[in-house]
Amino acid sequence: MQRQSEANLGLLLSQLVSQVEQLLSAHLRLARQELAADGKKFATQSGGIVIGGTLAVLGVAFVGLALIRGLEIWLAPWLAALIVAALFLGGGALIALSSVQRLGKIDQLGRTREETQETIAWLTRKQ
Repeated sequence: MQRQSEANLGLLLSQLVSQVEQLLSAHLRLARQELAADGKKFATQSGGIVIGGTLAVLGVAFVGLALIRGLEIWLAPWLAALIVAALFLGGGALIALSSVQRLGKIDQLGRTREETQETIAWLTRKQ
């Protein structure tokens, strides 16, 4: 009887180790999937910043020239250029800060973190 209970205990421990390995493997797969998804989001946002920035620079250049020419009617050319440059620099800084903040809000490994915390909580309750 003693041998049978030891064999059963050994079998249970073996199954426990196997299941923990499977659980950890599943967590690693989930982490990889989330990193891939976050990487795609990051690449998309970064590409959007580059394309948007390029188009904005071209558009701003032409709008700036038009504004400078319009202000030269009332102001000296250097003062008109300075005012337009200050407006564009301020607008550009606001757009760049907004994009950086959006990139910072991407939740990396959020689901993996939640699943791992739930698993740890479950394991500690069982002991």
